[in-house]
Amino acid sequence: AADICTKEETANYLGAESSEVKQVDYTIVLDRSGSMQGEKLEKVKQAARSLVNQLQPSDRASIISFNYQASIDQGLTSDHDRLSASIDALQASFSTKYTPPLELALGQFSSSTKNKALIFLTDGASDFAEQPSEILNLVHTLAQDDVCIMTISYSQGTQENTLLEEMATVGKEYGCGGH
Repeated sequence: AADICTKEETANYLGAESSEVKQVDYTIVLDRSGSMQGEKLEKVKQAARSLVNQLQPSDRASIISFNYQASIDQGLTSDHDRLSASIDALQASFSTKYTPPLELALGQFSSSTKNKALIFLTDGASDFAEQPSEILNLVHTLAQDDVCIMTISYSQGTQENTLLEEMATVGKEYGCGGH
C-alpha cells in the first residue's frame, strides 16, 4: 500500500480539526472524458458539490475539468452557487489526458498565499501516450509549491489506481497527500 496521509493528517494540514481557521484555496479537477458518461460523472459531480458545500467562508475553490483537453470552468471564488453551476454544466466526451489539467492547476495556485489543495477526481488512466513520469513531474512541481495532492478514483483498475496513489504519495513526500 502507498504511504499516504490519513484523513486525520489531511484534516490537520487543512485546519479542519483545529480552532485556528486556515484559509485554503482548492482546485477541484474533474474528469469529463467519455468513460465518465452516466453514473460515474453524476457521482463525481455529487462529490465535487459536497466539497464545495463544506468550504469555509474564508476558503476559495476553482473548477478544472478535462478530457483530452482541460478548461478552467470556474476560477478561484468563494461563491458556492457559481462553483456548483460550473460543476452541473459538465458533460462527458472524448478521451482522457492527465497533463492538461495539472498544467492549468499550476496557474490557479501561482498567486495564492493560502494553504493549497488539489483534489483530482477520475475513473481511469490517460488514453494518450503520456508517461507516468511526465504526470508525476507536474505533481512534484505542485507539491513543491506546498499544494496538498488528493486523488479520488472511480475505477477498479489496478493500473489506474497505482498512478493515482503515486500522485498522492508525491504529495505526502512534501507534507500532504491522500488517495
